[in-house]
Amino acid sequence: MAEQAYRLELAQSAITVEANAGAGLFYGVQTLLQLLKPRDGKLWLPEAEIADWPDLGLRHIYWDDAHHLERLDDLKRAIRQAAFFKINGFAIKLEGHFQFRSAPAVVEPYALTPAEFQELTDYGLHYYVQVVPYLDGPAHIGFILKHPEYAGLRAIPDSNYEMCVTNPDSYKLLEGMFQDLIDANKGGKYFYLSTDEPYYLGMADNSQCQEARHAKELGSPGKLFAEFAAKAGTYLHDRGRTVF
Repeated sequence: MAEQAYRLELAQSAITVEANAGAGLFYGVQTLLQLLKPRDGKLWLPEAEIADWPDLGLRHIYWDDAHHLERLDDLKRAIRQAAFFKINGFAIKLEGHFQFRSAPAVVEPYALTPAEFQELTDYGLHYYVQVVPYLDGPAHIGFILKHPEYAGLRAIPDSNYEMCVTNPDSYKLLEGMFQDLIDANKGGKYFYLSTDEPYYLGMADNSQCQEARHAKELGSPGKLFAEFAAKAGTYLHDRGRTVF
């Protein structure tokens, strides 16, 4: 918190912004800009003293570009706007709008290149905003499992919604995609592994997925869920990422 704290003094003779680190100085300037008010063709400021620091060290927003895609300049503008309101994390869900080297079948037209994603990452760091990669699993991954190349990873053969968490190849696929995003996000600290709505976890019992059997061995579908989160998350953690 100390790195993000600042003191702002507004007097008739001088304006002073003090901070312990660059982030705090940046936030002090944002508050100064927010206080400026136009009047009679001039800009006015109140006379005041402000000592401020965040209650929450991490203040992230979620940007969903799964079903549409802003271009790089628009994403940079969004980061600048987030920074103005002292947001310091920009979790971006791209799905097929990123050029995965390890899973080329999922890549859609106009997808961001690794170089563009790194450029966005570096741009965010300039404004004290972490660009955070976001990938779903084991559910919400129709953008992957709809492709014939990955149909064998489905928990339920005729559904592309959820992958089989007892199939080692499921982890190989995710780890390759994780690594592609990490490699294009140098300087980043975080990763969002969204485990939202795995409705069918522990239910599959078919020729290509025997989750039900393993869930019973573990004791519950919840323990199977925990096993998935630990396996997938550990790969990211071992590569220096804090995993959400």
